[in-house]
Amino acid sequence: EITGLIGPNGAGKSTMLKLMIKKNET
Repeated sequence: EITGLIGPNGAGKSTMLKLMIKKNET
């Protein structure tokens, strides 16, 4: 998952990660 941030699909993956992190923090 973290590797996706550096991969070609980094933008989409980072957005998904941000949403997941927000869900976990809330």
